[in-house]
Formats: sequence, C-alpha cells, structure tokens
Amino acid sequence: MQNIRTDLAVEAHELSRREAKNATEIDGVISDVRTEDGITVTNIEITNENGSKALGKAIGNYITIESPNLKYSIDIYERVCTLISEEIRKMTSLYNYQKRETENLRLKGENDRMQIRIYRILSLFGLGLSITLLFIYRLKRQKERLARQFEALQREKQEQYERSFQYVEANNAKLNELGTLLSKDHEDTNSLLHVRKELLQVTNEQIQLRRTERDLLESDLRHSDIYMKFHSTNEADQIIREEDWNALRKELDKTYNNFTNRLYQLYSGMSLIELRICYLIKISVKVTDMAKILGRSKPSVSSSRKRLYKKIKGEDGTPNELDELIAGL
Repeated sequence: MQNIRTDLAVEAHELSRREAKNATEIDGVISDVRTEDGITVTNIEITNENGSKALGKAIGNYITIESPNLKYSIDIYERVCTLISEEIRKMTSLYNYQKRETENLRLKGENDRMQIRIYRILSLFGLGLSITLLFIYRLKRQKERLARQFEALQREKQEQYERSFQYVEANNAKLNELGTLLSKDHEDTNSLLHVRKELLQVTNEQIQLRRTERDLLESDLRHSDIYMKFHSTNEADQIIREEDWNALRKELDKTYNNFTNRLYQLYSGMSLIELRICYLIKISVKVTDMAKILGRSKPSVSSSRKRLYKKIKGEDGTPNELDELIAGL
C-alpha cells in the first residue's frame, strides 16, 4: 500500500479503500456519513494503530463538512456555520467529558492506592499490636511460672531441711537450752517451757518416724523387681518398655510422696525425656546406663541434665547439681 498524503481524513479513508480494493470497512476505522439539506457531514473515527497506519492519521475523531452550493447560498453558508458550531460544541463537550473521566479515573486510582496503603499500614499496626500483646502475655505467663517454680523450690528446701539431721540437731540444742532454763526453777515460766520442750520432742520423734518410714520405703523400692530391671540393662534380655516406665513412676510416687507431681511443680513444662531422666537419677542409675536406656549418647544425657537444671532454677548449673537437686526431693 502507498503512503496516503492528504490533510482530510475523509479523503484518506476513500483512497485507502480504493487501494485496498475493498468498499466495506478498514480495520480500526469507523465512518459515519449523514446529509442534511445538501450538507454532508462525515465523521471518521480512527480507533487503533491499524486504522492510523491505513489513513496516515493519528488515532482520534475527524469531521469533514461539505456543501457544493456553499459559495452560492447565504442560507447554506449559515447552516454550515451552525453545523460547525454544533460539531465544535459536541467535540468540546466530548473532550471535557473525556477529560473529567480521565481525571476521575486518576483520582480513583490514587484513592485506591491510598486505601491500599492505609490497609497495609493498619494491617502492619494490627500485626505489631498482636505480636506485642502476645509477647506481653507470654512474658506474664513466664513470670507467673517462674514465681510458682520459686515457691515450689522454697517449699522443697524447707521440707528437706525439716527432714535433715541439722534440723534435728537444732531442735536438740533448743531442748538443752530449755533443760537448763527448767533446772533454774523459774516458776512463772516452767509451764511454758515444758510445753515448748514437749513440742520439740514430739517434732523430733515425728521426723524420726518419717525418716524411718522413708528408709523402709526406699528399702522396698531397691528390692523391687522394677528397680532391679532398670539396674540390669546390661543383660541382653532386659528391654525397657512403656509399662516398665509406668511401674517405675508408680513406685517412685509411693516412696517419695507424689514424686512426679512435685517434679512438675518445679517445672511444669518438663518433657517426657526430662521426666524419665529424673526418674533414673532418683534410683541412682549411672549416666552410661541412662544413655543406654534412653537410646541417647552420654554427652546428650549430660546436656539434657544441664538444661533442665537451668529451667528449674533459672540459672546455669552443672549436671551434677541437677542430680543433687533431684536426689533431695
């Protein structure tokens, strides 16, 4: 196709159709022709690049007003002027409408982008607030857990002291002091001193009874089948099963006053493997045998003991310090 050189879109349209030998439509070109009282108005709309290339015009609307009698009639001249005015008004209105629509689309796009930014900011704020609240909640729970662990440790320390020889000896020292005071025959205080002396004697007797009871229970534990099984793991036919762990737990709870519950009071998040390590410590199983029973290496068992001590006490310690803590329960 040759390049079409003309200033009028209507002429370019006609030439293009002739060259293409096609009297119908050209892709990307819409033609509208109307005639009013001898005046022909042709509207050529180029809608895409194909139409632009075919006519040699930019995409847009092109209006041509023709009248062969324009120079012979004032009336036709006036009507042409009126048509031109109307077409200009229409084009101006269309231009203003398209401009408003373009501006509205731009503003809508900016508004949409602003809303998206606001939603993102709100989402990030909500996420940050949720994380902060979760952190505060977990910190509060951790403080409460540490407070409960501290109270449990203090109770255990007090109970251990009240079962110890040191406590009995301290009571004996107080009894000797009371005996000295009573020998001086203070009549006003004799009754009170006698009561205090009797209370101390009863306390020592109760401690001795509890120690005797515990010694008997520990003796029964050491002679039990389950105790022997856990201390005989070197034998080929000794395999520790789940029911063996349950039996050991039952014996330990009976011997050491709900031993399992007291462990959980020291650290409520204790895992199953940590609990079993405590059981093995309590029945004096060697670390080498612990590793074999638990299916772990000896360094792994030592690391677990060290970590558990820190969980319970809230401070660094050694595996042996955990052993001493558990042995005293």
